[in-house]
Amino acid sequence: MAGPADRRRIGKVLAGLIREHGAHIDVDALSDELAECLIPADYLERLGRAIVDNVQEPPRPPLETVEPTVDEMRDTALEHIANATGGTPRLSGRGNEQTYQVGDGPTIYLRTRGRDQRPGNHRVYWFGLRLACWDDPDAWFVLQCDLDFAIVVRVEDWLPYKDRIGSTETGDQHQPHVHKEGNRIELRESTGLVLDVKQWVDNWEELRDAH
Repeated sequence: MAGPADRRRIGKVLAGLIREHGAHIDVDALSDELAECLIPADYLERLGRAIVDNVQEPPRPPLETVEPTVDEMRDTALEHIANATGGTPRLSGRGNEQTYQVGDGPTIYLRTRGRDQRPGNHRVYWFGLRLACWDDPDAWFVLQCDLDFAIVVRVEDWLPYKDRIGSTETGDQHQPHVHKEGNRIELRESTGLVLDVKQWVDNWEELRDAH
């Protein structure tokens, strides 16, 4: 049988171990109790409950979905543009903070859209592009899809699909609908157009080469 000094040391070690793992206890009181006995069953049960309470992590509250602001999405895209081109994007023409140019490089039509969450792993982002945006084949569309990714595409690349991309009732805009479902990222339009657009996802290197 352990002597009083040994039992005291055992009690301190056990009580300190429980305290170290986050149990809210009076270490001195518990160590004294443990030291005064040979750890009978009731103290072992108390020890076990304390350890289990610490090991079992309490359930975490669900993460809140915080939607990014238009400014946050725009700033994210502008930062990528600046990093890709090595210059500072500046507002160009009459755009309402949506048309940019870096140096004497091509026009960049920047659009932002938060995600529309569909059932399952399916998100949709749609954008409005006025007809005048399609006139210059050397211009670029940068379609910032929430903070998830951006479609970075030269206007010329989408001209063959222009008439199959959705448009407003007045016909003054084309409205591409980007769908991300599982591993697929596609344009899906009511006209029946389904176009894989992965080649233009975060396509910053080609934008860099255009400058």
